[in-house]
Amino acid sequence: MYEERRYSFLGFHGTAESCAKAIDESRHFEFGEPRDDHWLGQGAYFYKDDEEQAIIWAKNKVKNHSNFKGETPYIIEVILESNESNFLNLDSRQGLRYLKEFLNFLKTKGVKIEASSYENIPAKIRCFVLSLLPDDIWMIQRTFHVPSYFDTDELFAAMELTLVGTQICVRNNEVIKGNSMKVKKLLDPIKRKPGGKPRFFG
Repeated sequence: MYEERRYSFLGFHGTAESCAKAIDESRHFEFGEPRDDHWLGQGAYFYKDDEEQAIIWAKNKVKNHSNFKGETPYIIEVILESNESNFLNLDSRQGLRYLKEFLNFLKTKGVKIEASSYENIPAKIRCFVLSLLPDDIWMIQRTFHVPSYFDTDELFAAMELTLVGTQICVRNNEVIKGNSMKVKKLLDPIKRKPGGKPRFFG
Protein backbone atom coordinates (compact mmCIF):
# COMPACT_ATOMS: atom_id res chain seq x y z
CA MET A 1 0.00 0.00 0.00
CA TYR A 2 1.30 3.46 -0.93
CA GLU A 3 2.01 5.66 2.07
CA GLU A 4 1.70 9.34 1.27
CA ARG A 5 4.82 11.36 1.94
CA ARG A 6 4.66 14.13 4.53
CA TYR A 7 6.75 17.30 4.40
CA SER A 8 7.89 19.41 7.34
CA PHE A 9 10.20 22.43 7.49
CA LEU A 10 10.73 25.80 9.15
CA GLY A 11 9.10 28.88 7.65
CA PHE A 12 10.01 32.49 8.46
CA HIS A 13 7.61 35.38 7.85
CA GLY A 14 8.92 38.94 8.00
CA THR A 15 6.45 41.67 8.86
CA ALA A 16 5.75 44.86 10.84
CA GLU A 17 4.89 45.14 14.53
CA SER A 18 1.15 45.76 14.15
CA CYS A 19 0.73 42.79 11.80
CA ALA A 20 2.84 40.52 14.01
CA LYS A 21 0.78 41.35 17.10
CA ALA A 22 -2.49 40.66 15.25
CA ILE A 23 -1.16 37.31 14.03
CA ASP A 24 0.13 36.46 17.52
CA GLU A 25 -3.25 37.24 19.07
CA SER A 26 -5.30 35.24 16.55
CA ARG A 27 -2.64 32.54 15.94
CA HIS A 28 -3.81 32.76 12.37
CA PHE A 29 -2.52 34.30 9.13
CA GLU A 30 -4.91 36.43 7.10
CA PHE A 31 -4.16 36.48 3.39
CA GLY A 32 -4.76 40.20 2.97
CA GLU A 33 -5.98 42.12 -0.02
CA PRO A 34 -5.63 40.23 -3.31
CA ARG A 35 -2.81 41.45 -5.55
CA ASP A 36 -2.16 40.74 -9.21
CA ASP A 37 1.59 40.24 -8.79
CA HIS A 38 2.06 37.95 -5.79
CA TRP A 39 4.94 35.64 -6.66
CA LEU A 40 2.97 32.42 -6.11
CA GLY A 41 -0.62 33.62 -6.00
CA GLN A 42 -2.72 34.70 -3.03
CA GLY A 43 -1.64 33.55 0.42
CA ALA A 44 0.74 34.15 3.32
CA TYR A 45 4.43 34.04 2.44
CA PHE A 46 7.36 32.41 4.23
CA TYR A 47 11.02 31.89 3.49
CA LYS A 48 11.90 28.23 3.85
CA ASP A 49 14.69 27.58 6.38
CA ASP A 50 16.10 31.10 5.91
CA GLU A 51 15.50 33.53 8.76
CA GLU A 52 17.95 36.13 7.45
CA GLN A 53 15.98 36.75 4.26
CA ALA A 54 12.80 37.16 6.30
CA ILE A 55 14.63 39.70 8.49
CA ILE A 56 15.68 41.71 5.43
CA TRP A 57 12.10 41.57 4.11
CA ALA A 58 10.72 42.78 7.48
CA LYS A 59 13.18 45.70 7.59
CA ASN A 60 12.31 46.73 4.04
CA LYS A 61 8.57 46.52 4.75
CA VAL A 62 8.86 48.88 7.72
CA LYS A 63 11.21 51.21 5.86
CA ASN A 64 9.39 51.44 2.54
CA HIS A 65 5.67 50.95 3.32
CA SER A 66 3.93 54.14 4.46
CA ASN A 67 1.43 52.20 6.60
CA PHE A 68 4.22 50.82 8.78
CA LYS A 69 6.63 53.73 9.10
CA GLY A 70 8.13 53.86 12.58
CA GLU A 71 7.11 50.32 13.50
CA THR A 72 9.55 47.66 14.66
CA PRO A 73 10.29 44.76 12.29
CA TYR A 74 9.18 41.32 13.50
CA ILE A 75 9.86 37.75 12.46
CA ILE A 76 7.34 34.95 12.85
CA GLU A 77 8.74 31.43 12.85
CA VAL A 78 6.49 28.42 12.28
CA ILE A 79 6.74 24.77 11.40
CA LEU A 80 4.98 24.08 8.11
CA GLU A 81 3.67 20.55 7.60
CA SER A 82 1.76 19.10 4.69
CA ASN A 83 0.87 15.85 3.02
CA GLU A 84 2.26 15.38 -0.48
CA SER A 85 -1.19 15.77 -2.05
CA ASN A 86 -1.60 19.25 -0.51
CA PHE A 87 1.90 20.50 -1.41
CA LEU A 88 2.84 21.81 -4.86
CA ASN A 89 6.63 21.93 -5.15
CA LEU A 90 7.46 23.96 -8.26
CA ASP A 91 11.15 23.20 -7.77
CA SER A 92 10.50 19.58 -8.78
CA ARG A 93 9.67 17.83 -12.04
CA GLN A 94 6.61 16.36 -10.37
CA GLY A 95 5.34 19.79 -9.37
CA LEU A 96 5.91 21.32 -12.80
CA ARG A 97 4.26 18.30 -14.42
CA TYR A 98 1.21 18.76 -12.16
CA LEU A 99 1.02 22.43 -13.16
CA LYS A 100 1.31 21.55 -16.87
CA GLU A 101 -1.53 19.05 -16.53
CA PHE A 102 -3.60 21.62 -14.67
CA LEU A 103 -3.07 24.15 -17.47
CA ASN A 104 -4.14 21.54 -20.03
CA PHE A 105 -7.25 20.90 -17.94
CA LEU A 106 -8.06 24.63 -17.95
CA LYS A 107 -7.83 24.64 -21.75
CA THR A 108 -10.44 21.88 -21.94
CA LYS A 109 -12.71 24.12 -19.84
CA GLY A 110 -12.23 27.02 -22.24
CA VAL A 111 -9.87 29.04 -20.02
CA LYS A 112 -7.39 30.76 -22.29
CA ILE A 113 -4.30 32.30 -20.71
CA GLU A 114 -2.13 34.58 -22.83
CA ALA A 115 1.09 36.08 -21.54
CA SER A 116 0.45 39.32 -23.43
CA SER A 117 -2.67 39.90 -21.33
CA TYR A 118 -0.40 40.34 -18.29
CA GLU A 119 2.20 42.57 -19.96
CA ASN A 120 4.54 39.55 -20.09
CA ILE A 121 5.35 40.14 -16.41
CA PRO A 122 6.20 36.72 -14.93
CA ALA A 123 4.88 37.50 -11.44
CA LYS A 124 1.51 38.59 -12.83
CA ILE A 125 1.18 35.52 -15.03
CA ARG A 126 2.17 33.18 -12.17
CA CYS A 127 -0.16 34.95 -9.75
CA PHE A 128 -3.14 34.58 -12.07
CA VAL A 129 -2.44 30.93 -12.91
CA LEU A 130 -1.59 29.75 -9.39
CA SER A 131 -4.59 31.50 -7.88
CA LEU A 132 -6.74 29.19 -10.03
CA LEU A 133 -5.33 26.04 -8.41
CA PRO A 134 -7.76 23.76 -6.54
CA ASP A 135 -8.40 24.54 -2.88
CA ASP A 136 -6.74 21.28 -1.83
CA ILE A 137 -3.35 22.76 -2.73
CA TRP A 138 -2.53 24.25 0.66
CA MET A 139 1.09 25.15 0.10
CA ILE A 140 3.23 26.13 -2.93
CA GLN A 141 7.03 26.22 -3.07
CA ARG A 142 9.37 27.85 -5.56
CA THR A 143 13.01 29.00 -5.40
CA PHE A 144 13.87 32.38 -6.96
CA HIS A 145 17.05 34.33 -7.57
CA VAL A 146 17.61 37.10 -5.02
CA PRO A 147 19.68 40.10 -6.21
CA SER A 148 22.68 40.56 -3.92
CA TYR A 149 26.33 41.63 -3.84
CA PHE A 150 27.25 38.05 -4.78
CA ASP A 151 26.05 38.88 -8.31
CA THR A 152 29.01 41.24 -8.79
CA ASP A 153 31.65 38.75 -7.68
CA GLU A 154 33.60 37.55 -10.73
CA LEU A 155 34.56 34.18 -9.25
CA PHE A 156 31.01 33.53 -8.01
CA ALA A 157 29.77 34.31 -11.52
CA ALA A 158 32.30 31.89 -12.99
CA MET A 159 30.95 29.20 -10.64
CA GLU A 160 27.34 30.21 -11.48
CA LEU A 161 26.64 30.78 -7.78
CA THR A 162 24.03 33.36 -6.84
CA LEU A 163 21.84 33.93 -3.82
CA VAL A 164 18.44 32.25 -4.01
CA GLY A 165 15.47 32.20 -1.68
CA THR A 166 12.88 29.46 -1.40
CA GLN A 167 9.45 30.98 -0.91
CA ILE A 168 6.45 29.15 0.47
CA CYS A 169 2.96 30.45 -0.24
CA VAL A 170 0.55 29.15 2.40
CA ARG A 171 -3.04 29.01 1.16
CA ASN A 172 -4.52 27.21 4.17
CA ASN A 173 -3.59 27.71 7.83
CA GLU A 174 -3.93 23.95 8.37
CA VAL A 175 -0.29 23.56 7.29
CA ILE A 176 0.94 25.56 10.30
CA LYS A 177 1.75 23.12 13.07
CA GLY A 178 -0.18 23.91 16.24
CA ASN A 179 1.78 25.72 18.96
CA SER A 180 4.87 26.03 16.75
CA MET A 181 4.49 29.78 16.22
CA LYS A 182 7.23 32.01 17.64
CA VAL A 183 6.89 35.78 17.31
CA LYS A 184 10.20 37.62 17.56
CA LYS A 185 10.87 41.34 17.83
CA LEU A 186 13.84 42.47 15.77
CA LEU A 187 15.94 45.06 17.60
CA ASP A 188 19.54 44.22 16.80
CA PRO A 189 21.43 44.15 13.51
CA ILE A 190 21.73 40.83 11.75
CA LYS A 191 24.32 38.71 13.50
CA ARG A 192 25.90 35.51 12.31
CA LYS A 193 24.76 32.45 14.16
CA PRO A 194 27.42 30.44 16.01
CA GLY A 195 29.38 28.49 13.45
CA GLY A 196 28.12 30.77 10.68
CA LYS A 197 31.29 32.85 10.35
CA PRO A 198 33.61 32.23 7.41
CA ARG A 199 36.18 29.47 7.79
CA PHE A 200 39.51 29.60 6.02
CA PHE A 201 41.61 26.57 5.21
CA GLY A 202 45.40 26.59 4.98
